[in-house]
Amino acid sequence: MPRPTAGELALIQRYIDLVRERADARGLSIHLDNDAQAFVSFLSAQEETHGVSAIHDPGHCYITPDDFLWMRIDDDCGVFCHAIRMIRTDDLIAEVVTHRLFDNLNVSWRFDDVDLYPEAHKIRLGGRIGIGGGLWVHKQYRGRDYSALFRKLLRVMAVRRFRMDHYATFILNTHNRRAWVLGSYGSPNATPLLRGYYPPYDRQLDVQLAYATRRDILMRAQQELESSDPTTL
Repeated sequence: MPRPTAGELALIQRYIDLVRERADARGLSIHLDNDAQAFVSFLSAQEETHGVSAIHDPGHCYITPDDFLWMRIDDDCGVFCHAIRMIRTDDLIAEVVTHRLFDNLNVSWRFDDVDLYPEAHKIRLGGRIGIGGGLWVHKQYRGRDYSALFRKLLRVMAVRRFRMDHYATFILNTHNRRAWVLGSYGSPNATPLLRGYYPPYDRQLDVQLAYATRRDILMRAQQELESSDPTTL
């Protein structure tokens, strides 16, 4: 996909300004960083998380500052975090089934089939793909839609920073999670991906893939800017 246009860059900045203004009004500060190890250290120190996925862990994957962006939201202390790692590939599903997405630093003799759903074989995602993960919201701040708002902000920023073509993330494959993905999460696509061995956490899981194109991301930002009742905190 080509570089963002001047109009797209202007849209991105308007959306960033909107979210920052709303965050400032509520005493929330937004911090951005490209240090993957700092992200791992922060998330590992929090309570009630799913842990750090190998996808976003520099102990498992080769991650440079040019390929990584994470966001932390603070009140008096950290209340939210989320990360995006950008990869370049002609086939995201190939990166999944060969485990390269999950660990490209270490060479292992062990290989377990990830057992793709039939629907996953039809997915064709290539180019510059931002892989989202590491979502955490402090328990006192859950239910306020922080995850939806700030995750969308990070995706918009990733379009500008990485010239991202697609955003993708892996989520438990349940009815409620699918409804959330297609609703407040802001991704128009959710497909069952795999059932069984899930390398990022080295255990058995049922997982779906949520994804969006650059156009999807920017259209959602435009809609919120134009809305008479835009996204609030």
